Amino acid sequence: MRRDVYHDAQAPLATLRGALDALDARRGGDEEAHAWVELAMGAAQDLDDLIASQLKPSAPHPVDAGHALRRALDSLHADVERRGAQVEASGLPRVLADELALARIFQNLVGNSLRHSRSKRIQVEARDRGRFVEFSVRDGGPGPSPAAIAAPAGDPEHGLGIARNLAVAMGGALRIERVGDEGVVRFDVPKEA
Repeated sequence: MRRDVYHDAQAPLATLRGALDALDARRGGDEEAHAWVELAMGAAQDLDDLIASQLKPSAPHPVDAGHALRRALDSLHADVERRGAQVEASGLPRVLADELALARIFQNLVGNSLRHSRSKRIQVEARDRGRFVEFSVRDGGPGPSPAAIAAPAGDPEHGLGIARNLAVAMGGALRIERVGDEGVVRFDVPKEA
């Protein structure tokens, strides 16, 4: 059935790409319009990659975590702009991961911060933990409840469960910790060998 979905999704994706190409050709010199078309084309490619990854997830390989975060932020661009948020990242190394899965973890965690935090500042950090790199996403808010990582499909916090499953599939883990009054979501990914 998954192959059928992937096959059937190709026609609407091709139509979307064609429409975006036609729109881009008619934009004249409007650079802002071009930037939006490029963003939409990237989102169409991300959707294609996501569907393809369900058929055959890629084996972990060396990945630049900063690039995976940028990919996630490209997908969240409209939400970041609408909130006037600032996402800060520091020390994001190369790790042994599936790049799309790592980007999806960042997308779910930063997306949760954008939706649920009152703060406009989101921090993404990394620390060496021996065989693993520990990433943290914090926004100064109380964070989700620890039970949220087991939320069923359809629950507003289901993205945490998806992020946990992706981290576990790459040999890591995801947890929610309290640091004072702040909730911090941390996840581990194996270090690049």
